[in-house]
Amino acid sequence: VMEMRPRKFGIRLTYNGADAADEITADLLDFSYSDALEESDSASITLKDDRGRWAGAWTPRTGDRIDPVICLENWGKDRIPELNCGELLLDTCSLSGYPGKLQLEAVSAPADTAFTETKRSQTWESVTICQVAGEIASRYGLECVYDADEITIKRMEQNKRPDSEFLKELCSRYGLILKIYNRRLIVFSYENYEKREPSGIITPQTPGLSWTYKSTVHGTYTGARISYTPPKKRKTVEITVGSEERLYYSNEKAESEADAERLGLAAMRMANRKGTVMTVRMMPDLKYVSGSVLMVSGFGKPDGKYLVNKAIHSMSSSQYMMNLTLFKIQEGENA
Repeated sequence: VMEMRPRKFGIRLTYNGADAADEITADLLDFSYSDALEESDSASITLKDDRGRWAGAWTPRTGDRIDPVICLENWGKDRIPELNCGELLLDTCSLSGYPGKLQLEAVSAPADTAFTETKRSQTWESVTICQVAGEIASRYGLECVYDADEITIKRMEQNKRPDSEFLKELCSRYGLILKIYNRRLIVFSYENYEKREPSGIITPQTPGLSWTYKSTVHGTYTGARISYTPPKKRKTVEITVGSEERLYYSNEKAESEADAERLGLAAMRMANRKGTVMTVRMMPDLKYVSGSVLMVSGFGKPDGKYLVNKAIHSMSSSQYMMNLTLFKIQEGENA
């Protein structure tokens, strides 16, 4: 008879570079981790403090670094056993009682807060977005990872704006996503991620599953209209990409016809991604991270290929569940 070993889960934690797993595990009440494409990753940890240690000598400080790793044991051979949540910075510590509790909130951001806080002014000329991202990353000791087409910018002003805000807005104009993960500054295009092979399949038989599906034409478009002024001319030219049934009017100013087309398509696709959304609550499967692709099958209308936009892991001493927000990948003309 095969012995069925009980499924276990927990977190392994490094605190300011030192192993803190034993101290944390003994007092852990709950842990959650949000891994998302369009916002900073974040984690929340609640510890019991029945001996007053966390309110005393062990009180963490904001700005401390934590590296949580989610660990699964005996969940089956096909399951990834660990998920590295990356280096996170503590930005809130709160104590409460009675009974004594410590709550920690942490976020993925460079240790140098100038990235999000210091307003900078700079003129960028004849640079690619990859070069802009690389220069900004190097200021904060981050490795730059760029996974998108080469896009050249003729001239652009960064006018009294923090690097994070400026770069995020530049990326989103061109349909790119900016993410900080584990001391890396990552810029990628949705299109490249959507072309990935599915890493798995969700069916009505998926363990612990509950789900919602919503599809709407509200806020989605079949085409985009955008204007630009050709070099050496004063007259503004309007171009349309896609078809004219439901037009997205962009007020961005393009540098050329090719640039106008790229900006128009990026804006339209960005809006259309949110047109069909599925949310899934299920038992944890650590291969589903933000940016991964999965198939949905056996549900009827919702069936198809989806991109994981957000994965939230919620763990208490007795239960561990995962919530996914999925954007349907649109095939064809307006995709």
